[in-house]
Amino acid sequence: LHPALLDAALHAIGAGGLVPESDGPLLPFAWSGVSVHATGASTVRVRLAAAGADAVSLTVADSAGQPVASVESLTLRPVSAEQLRKRSGDALFTIEPAPLSLAAEGADGTVVAYVPDLDALAEADGPPQPDVVVVPCPDGPEGVSGAERVRAVTTEVLALVQRWSAEDRTARLVLVARCDDLAHAAAGGLVRSAQAEHPGRVVLLETDRPDEAAALVPGVVRSGEPHVVVREGEAGVPRLVRAAAARTTEDAATGSAGRTDHADDTAAAPAGLGTVLLTGASGALGGTLARHLVTGHGVRRLLLVSRRGADAPGAADLAAELVA
Repeated sequence: LHPALLDAALHAIGAGGLVPESDGPLLPFAWSGVSVHATGASTVRVRLAAAGADAVSLTVADSAGQPVASVESLTLRPVSAEQLRKRSGDALFTIEPAPLSLAAEGADGTVVAYVPDLDALAEADGPPQPDVVVVPCPDGPEGVSGAERVRAVTTEVLALVQRWSAEDRTARLVLVARCDDLAHAAAGGLVRSAQAEHPGRVVLLETDRPDEAAALVPGVVRSGEPHVVVREGEAGVPRLVRAAAARTTEDAATGSAGRTDHADDTAAAPAGLGTVLLTGASGALGGTLARHLVTGHGVRRLLLVSRRGADAPGAADLAAELVA
């Protein structure tokens, strides 16, 4: 049973007078006696009945009347607007580099092949077979827009990774990308997705000195890390960590950064700090969320992204409203 289908059925609880009215919305709190009798239903009929002072029962059937699911009791609890506004101070995460030592060690017998692409590797195939194959991230065509270059580079890297994954090789592929390069960053994201599907087969090395990658590769391979970033000679591995509480414009003015006793949690917002990316911004929900970020949380820099962009109906009016 698709969650969206079940959620739509639960919307009828409020209109059916099955539970007492409350000052705030009622949210599902506890499920008991849940049984699934069939799967794959795209259209259902639902019978709701009171099952206590603050609970309902559900019987779900398909369009032919055959049972799909049943719930003996769904207990509901009211939630206040204040509870919905509360935010957890440790719920935000960010990526930070953890230091990594790439100290040189003695030769360990690892055979490393440096090639411009896999075609060159195929031409050079022969004993000894390499344990590691190092390929630079392509730069893409010149004289094109940034978006066209990103598309060209990611398309080429996708073909490279697909070919590598399809070939019967025990070697590891190391892709050397340049830091602070938009197209290479996009290619790096693609490689990280490939790593999730084929763990241990591809390594991503990002560096601000790609011409010196040969000196870095042995240490990177020995580290066993799938992704290493080297900037100004310092190596690190990306790690997910809890983000420190954002210092807001209000905090900067009042010296209240780090406080947890704000009278109104909605006032604690990343006003003027960084850019908030909002996808699907041209839709009704996107526009509502954009307005809420500006008026409710003091966000001053918004990047609105949608399929049709500025050509979407109402996009220009929304932008003008937010700027005003």
